[in-house]
Amino acid sequence: MQLAHLHVSASYRRRGIAARLFAEVARLAQERGARSLYVSATPSGSAIGFYLSRGARPVDTPDPGLFAVEPEDVHMVLDLHTDP
Repeated sequence: MQLAHLHVSASYRRRGIAARLFAEVARLAQERGARSLYVSATPSGSAIGFYLSRGARPVDTPDPGLFAVEPEDVHMVLDLHTDP
């Protein structure tokens, strides 16, 4: 699955809102059988740091379609732990 967009307005940042939203997205993706969550993040230190701190890692080869649309983004994947 892919996380298409996650944005928290500046006046609401640093309150854990994005962390809770991201955790819920990951939970819902896993519930629907996804084994990973693909993230195409704005190339800012705060965005990249946010996803890395939640376990996402840069991909070796970006998704061609997403890379064509957002070539400046940092493409990452979060492995979702599922029971066998």
